[in-house]
Amino acid sequence: MHVAHDPVLDRRVALKILRDPGGDERPRLLREARALAQVSHPNVVEVFEVGELDGEAFIALELVDGVTLRQWAQERPRRWREVVDAYVQAGRGLAAAHAHGLVHRDFKPDNAMIDRHGRVRVLDFGLARPLDAVLTPTEGGEAEAHDVGLTRSGMIVGTPAYMARELLEGAPADAGSDQFALGVAIYEALYGERPFEGTTLPELTANVLGDVRRPRPRGVSLPRGLDAAVERALSAEPAARWPGMAAFVDALQRVEARARRRRWAWSVPGIAVAAAITAAVLVAREPAPVATTCRPAEARLAQVWGPPQREALRARWAGPDGALGPGAQAVVDTLDERTEAWARAWTEACEDLLSADDLAHDGRIRCLEQRLEQLAGLVDALEGLPAARLRRALPLVDALPTDACTPEAGFPLPADPERARRVEAALADLRRAGVQCRLEGPAACRERIESGLAEARTLEHPPLVVFALQQAGAMESMDGDLSRAEERFDEAFFTARSGGLDEAAARAAVALVSLVGYDDRRPEDAERWARQAEAVLAGLDRAERLRGDLLNNRGLVHMSQGHTAEAERDYLAAIEQYEQADEPLPISVAITLGNLAQVAYERRDLGQALAQLDRALELRTQRYGPEHPEVASVLNNRGLVHMERGDLDAAVVDLRHAIEIVERNFGPAHIELEHALANLARVHARQRDHQAARVVLERAAGLLDGLPPDHPRRLSIASQLVEVQAALGPAAPAIEALERILSQQRAAPGVDPTEVTSTRLRLAEVLLRDGRADQARPHLRAVVDQLEASQGPVAPALADPATALGECLLAQAEPAEALALLERAWSLREREEGFAAERARTAFALARALAAAAPDPQPRALALAEQARAAYAQAGPAFDDSARQVERWLARQSRDRFP
Repeated sequence: MHVAHDPVLDRRVALKILRDPGGDERPRLLREARALAQVSHPNVVEVFEVGELDGEAFIALELVDGVTLRQWAQERPRRWREVVDAYVQAGRGLAAAHAHGLVHRDFKPDNAMIDRHGRVRVLDFGLARPLDAVLTPTEGGEAEAHDVGLTRSGMIVGTPAYMARELLEGAPADAGSDQFALGVAIYEALYGERPFEGTTLPELTANVLGDVRRPRPRGVSLPRGLDAAVERALSAEPAARWPGMAAFVDALQRVEARARRRRWAWSVPGIAVAAAITAAVLVAREPAPVATTCRPAEARLAQVWGPPQREALRARWAGPDGALGPGAQAVVDTLDERTEAWARAWTEACEDLLSADDLAHDGRIRCLEQRLEQLAGLVDALEGLPAARLRRALPLVDALPTDACTPEAGFPLPADPERARRVEAALADLRRAGVQCRLEGPAACRERIESGLAEARTLEHPPLVVFALQQAGAMESMDGDLSRAEERFDEAFFTARSGGLDEAAARAAVALVSLVGYDDRRPEDAERWARQAEAVLAGLDRAERLRGDLLNNRGLVHMSQGHTAEAERDYLAAIEQYEQADEPLPISVAITLGNLAQVAYERRDLGQALAQLDRALELRTQRYGPEHPEVASVLNNRGLVHMERGDLDAAVVDLRHAIEIVERNFGPAHIELEHALANLARVHARQRDHQAARVVLERAAGLLDGLPPDHPRRLSIASQLVEVQAALGPAAPAIEALERILSQQRAAPGVDPTEVTSTRLRLAEVLLRDGRADQARPHLRAVVDQLEASQGPVAPALADPATALGECLLAQAEPAEALALLERAWSLREREEGFAAERARTAFALARALAAAAPDPQPRALALAEQARAAYAQAGPAFDDSARQVERWLARQSRDRFP
């Protein structure tokens, strides 16, 4: 096997060559090509070409950048979920081959590879045959009797350690024997050893033929059902195995789904504000009798979640091929998990109630009734949700509680039955309105939430008033009315405190930290609310999640002030709290890791930023699967970090992968693509492939056509696009366009000040390249002043504008001032990893400033110019012109010194 380059499509391929065209391997090689060419599936390696050259046969295959599943398993101990996910993918690939009438005949961990994104491909189909082919023994090629792990050809075809009994007895291979091989591989990955002992072929054969298994290793904890699924695949009798590979894969996925019955938490940068939309108020229960008939769980669930509702969602969300995308499938699977958990809890509570006359059991029933209503409201809302908004659905489904319903866990109701009925009705409607807010936006839920708040005030039931105020505060926050949102959360806090509702009070205070400190940029007020939250949380047991949310939100406030050390401290403490919680909170951890990555990014500690994003990506992938939009968002950020490190190829890989995930979930015309497309264009621009950047940006701009002309996202893309157009054409139209965009950004509501700064810097750069240093200078000075004021005099972001301003001053024959600026810019470049061309630009500008400020060229100036020339060479052929410019300058310095 060789790595080769395809010059036509400009890609690397794996090239398998048969150097003995007259030998027995030639038919096998061509069989592999023909077999693979029939199967097009994400989990099967792709065949690009098969042919002959100079008498040698070859196959050009997809080059997988990864390791075999055996190597992957040996890299570090793997969680059982990781193992199941990897082998489910392999099983899908084998099932696709079976669907095309092919059987692999030699599946093992060495014949599947997993890439850096977690995608598995089955390969080495050299032994594949049509399912109905007649197999005839071949001569030679026998492995030694002790090589049970090596592929054998001859009378026995395959690898003995993974072969089913019928193959060892001489029967032809079929889909069932592939299933057996997959079962052996999964068993081996889970337990660290194969199910049948045997270091020699006779010993192994005897154990397989006699169905003699090893005792299971101790100390390996696996979920109920996983053993049973694998055991069935390992059945000695083919008829006792799963009816097909797809059935085996489905069984593995069901086991994984059942094991995820935990309470997963959703959060966003201002975690508690968004959480308030769906959060319940958990406080001491006011005892009230409840008349409940304990019907079977299935009967209670029938009108909430079952085949009709499942099919309704499938019909609404399925793609053109009738299949659900990864995001939609995750929603359906999670609803299955939550309803199964509810059914078990309901059955247990009813059994207890039937055996004891205890009001405590009534409390459990009430709690479960309220959770069922919460589930029903969510399902109703999802049935009207278009596929384009699916990304908003999974966090809400995840937030459905699955922890035990204790007698105190239900929402507290007043003692009067009629008043209790009205409270429950208002609560249910407020919850449904909250879901509607998250799925459709505040305009869709405003009337219902305001009506619910009015009803709560009329009923004068403090827990309901607090809940309604929290919903209203979250709604106003989503709508951008920060003052109104603050009023709602403020009232919620003090109402909860006066009513002894401490957890609800803490939740409101945590939300206010983010709201006033991060969104409204009032750090002193945020610190006061943080102290209020800490005081309340000190009296609560097992409140790790809320403490983590508080620390995360306080970290955001510090970050907004440029206090990276304080932000990092709070983020790390938040992760510690999340990891100490009784229930796993992987998405809260992942979000905070993303915030930590931003700290590292701002410091230009890009290696640390990459490590944080890698861990966040792992957590999101484990929870959502590798093809979910939440995974794409991390890939987008990681691509940006790769770009800043100067690893442009890695940046392109991550950004294209993010784009592919969004396209698979939402189609090629969804607005969600805009962020990754904009970053991909930035990478192309750094590669000086401005034509590619323009194509990508024009696509991104088209996605935003439905937004108002002065929308911040439209203006941002327009600014970036004009910069690229300026590199491809005359400067004058670009300058005029950038001046117009800058004016629009200053006037438009909601535009981030950093976007204004970016456009101003782009305008200055175009002016400078067009020889208009006098016009560029005030813009560059304003950008430098703004960054110094907001981030400090040694902010890494100053390097680019300080370099440009230094060049501007050189053009205006002011070398002394230029030198001071460029020395500062160079000191910033030396502290960070970064793109070689950016370092080269600053080094060359500083070299020229040093030379201009002194009568004779200084050795340091010449050394810096040499560094610049080497850095441009490192940046690639696109920067050859820049390198030649440095060379010409060096040549002039040499002539001036030695005329």
